[in-house]
Amino acid sequence: MVLGADARDPDTLRRPMGERTGDAAERSTTVDEAADVTDTQAARTVIADPNAPPVTPPPAELDEHDEMIGRIIDDRYRVIERLGEGGMGAVYVAEHRKLRKHVALKIIRAELAGDGEIADRFAREAMVTAQLDHPHIASAMDYGPLPEGGAYLVIELVRGQGLDKRLSEGALSWPQACELGGQLADALTVAHARGIVHRDLKPENILLETRDDGGFRARVLDFGIARVDRRAGAPATPGEGLTQVGMVIGSPGYMAPEQATGAAVDARSDLYSLGVILWECIAGRRLWTGVDMTELFGRQLTEDPPPVTKFGRDIPHELADLISRLLSRSPSGRPEKASEVRALLKRLAFQATAQEAMNATTRPTLTALAERVRVRAEPLITGLRTTTFEAFEELRERRPGRRAALLGAIAAALLLLVIVCVVSGDDEPPEDDDAVAIADSSAAADEPDAPDDAPDDDDDDSGEQPAAPATSPVPKDLKKHAGEVLTGKRSASRKKAAKAITAHKPADAVPKRLRLVAELELARKCKDKSDLITALGELGDPWAMPALQRVRKYPKDTCGNIFSRRDCWSCLRSELDRAIAKLELAADKGE
Repeated sequence: MVLGADARDPDTLRRPMGERTGDAAERSTTVDEAADVTDTQAARTVIADPNAPPVTPPPAELDEHDEMIGRIIDDRYRVIERLGEGGMGAVYVAEHRKLRKHVALKIIRAELAGDGEIADRFAREAMVTAQLDHPHIASAMDYGPLPEGGAYLVIELVRGQGLDKRLSEGALSWPQACELGGQLADALTVAHARGIVHRDLKPENILLETRDDGGFRARVLDFGIARVDRRAGAPATPGEGLTQVGMVIGSPGYMAPEQATGAAVDARSDLYSLGVILWECIAGRRLWTGVDMTELFGRQLTEDPPPVTKFGRDIPHELADLISRLLSRSPSGRPEKASEVRALLKRLAFQATAQEAMNATTRPTLTALAERVRVRAEPLITGLRTTTFEAFEELRERRPGRRAALLGAIAAALLLLVIVCVVSGDDEPPEDDDAVAIADSSAAADEPDAPDDAPDDDDDDSGEQPAAPATSPVPKDLKKHAGEVLTGKRSASRKKAAKAITAHKPADAVPKRLRLVAELELARKCKDKSDLITALGELGDPWAMPALQRVRKYPKDTCGNIFSRRDCWSCLRSELDRAIAKLELAADKGE
């Protein structure tokens, strides 16, 4: 029986994710045992972690006697350092002499190269991996014999963090799990299309490379125990038929039930392994555990896995259903193709990304809308309280037979008023932060509490904008209202200030520019607003610019309520542009 590395140490079957450590795990590069090809022989795959501490060379007694260090292989590769060693051979970092590129170099021992089955497996790993040129697969680049016997395999040296190490730090969010699963399913789609079944898909054989945008790219490693199906159009490889029905090969906890019992496997066996990985990514712990392999396999073959929704309320039911299907004990209960899984996972990941972007965009808008409704509803609610009180007072005096009818009428009126409050609005669109910013910058020289034309002890007009003409002073009791009507951020506050200005006595004490701005704030009809805008333009006082800029910000695609999609103020647009142009010209000339 051939089992993965986890099978040799029963204690590892009980450990949480990421707690399996060894000498290789303590170095800056980790060596992952992919599978035992005999009871004492192990094939290994390189995982280089850039986030690990500086490289610590192996003990001197190990490297001093390693004749491979510094050796030139096939006049192309110079061996730099040893990463790990197993029963079949060792793994080194080598440099391509001409390209100056680092690669991973796997060596098979000379004494094992004479074993035809082992040699054929090693050659098949080279051939299969070389055929899979895919961004989510670490592919082989070269293969050849060694002069003293044995062989070498050159693999792309990928840098990043193993998924097993990442999961030891905590679970992934479900969108991250979907993104990861979609990439793995993409790699499996290509492999299955060529008749190649990985048979050892697990976190230790998945590397996460960090992208420039902060995301990750998954890389599938180690096809050393892959099964090749010539009927699916796969390339001819050495050692075909090495794995017979009845032989168990893979890693406990990740191999499919039919794989664990020695039955025939196909592409759906890899999909089961993918389901286990997705489950563990969301749960943050191992799915199948046991004190020994017998207990582990027993639970895997008889128990249903806990639903992933147990680990997050926001997990989509589509994702939970997919994982449940992938973990079906029967191959017929799983999806038929990896491409089907890829499509669903990528769609869920895209939807999560789009929803996050939408929330970031709409949340401020919804907050502003809620504030707008509150401001509009406040005076209405106050009026409703008075009206309701008076209605109930009248209700007491009426005959009992008419109370029910009157009560129904009051309820209907209240409902109608609430609908009007929420759906409809006044003829002024909501405030825009950009408009406020323009108003603030335009009126910076004319503070609300101290207008430029307010009298002072030395009659100094230095607070006036250079382009503003001389005007009559603002009465002291209107200073605050003048600042509010010009630069106030709330429509209700500006209207209140405008009413105070227009009601001021004597009326001729109010400067003309202030009176026009107040009347513009209170005007309801488009023509009235247009006439006032024209008058402000003719006055030529840049002081009024914030008020005109605010009007320019009125939306052109809404008119008072959510159902209208027309421009309420189309009649004043041309006059508004002319007036603003006049004030800008006056400001430039310093008039």
